[in-house]
Amino acid sequence: MKRHLIKDCDAFTVTSFRKIATTSEREQAWLNHRTTGVGGSDMSAILGISHYATPLDIWLSKTGRNNPEKKDSWAIRKGNRLEGELRQWFKDTHPDMECYDGTNLSLTSRHYPHMLASLDGYLYDPATESFGVLECKTANSYRAQDWRDEEGNPRIPDYYLVQVQHYLAVTGWQWGYVIADTSGVEPLIIRFERDEEDIAVIVKAASEFWRFVESGQMPALSNAEDVRKVYPEPVEQLEDMSDDDDLYDLMQTYAAAQQQAKEAETKADSLKNQLITRIGPREGLSCGGYKATFKTVHRKGYTKVVEPSDSRVFRFSKPKIK
Repeated sequence: MKRHLIKDCDAFTVTSFRKIATTSEREQAWLNHRTTGVGGSDMSAILGISHYATPLDIWLSKTGRNNPEKKDSWAIRKGNRLEGELRQWFKDTHPDMECYDGTNLSLTSRHYPHMLASLDGYLYDPATESFGVLECKTANSYRAQDWRDEEGNPRIPDYYLVQVQHYLAVTGWQWGYVIADTSGVEPLIIRFERDEEDIAVIVKAASEFWRFVESGQMPALSNAEDVRKVYPEPVEQLEDMSDDDDLYDLMQTYAAAQQQAKEAETKADSLKNQLITRIGPREGLSCGGYKATFKTVHRKGYTKVVEPSDSRVFRFSKPKIK
């Protein structure tokens, strides 16, 4: 059977790291190549919807202010080990499609040379004679709910959807699949289609961000952690900016939000006490999927200072999305 392998075309060029002798050399070459453009996994941070990074983090990496290095964690190791299994599962469950390993390859857009795509895999559909993206994901228990909508139907989280749409922008392809291990009985397999409106937003954001990289100008800071990175030792100064109307509005809005949060906390405490009184002599109550408990917790003593103790502890849980 003829193999449909991707190669240089009108939409992109292919950089392969597969002939580099050692694993460490391949990884370093790939990391270095990532600094030449914006990858799909960078887009959620650039667009401000990442849980783990900000535009500043990406800028520091791309400009060499933070040296690219291989990150290591249990989640990363798990994802790397499962990637091949997820690819094989897709291949086994979709025998009508050709499924190829995309690792150690990087695609560079000809139309937008600052946009890169490193695919977990790619697909060829003989029925339509077209290529598609295959993205493999693993979700920890804290993020598993992101893969379901309000009705419990499978969906691709926004922070991953921008990644795969980025890949369609680079390749010019029209479709793809995400296969995700969310600790369920089987992986979720979700098809996605090219969305020109999303791609226009992604291309614009990538282009604007890359101008920061090329000019060396720092992007706007997003949060307190960004400020700590850029200004670890602040100037001992309290500057009066009473003429800044925008700053005054920001401070006024923050003060109002603080008051609302305080009122909400007071209301929540009152409601909690009402639930506890309803529980009364029981360990807890359940209603419509909600559960409130007020169980006795036995704490062991340790050292001569902390003695054993018993106390009732309140816990509350919402219905699980199926």
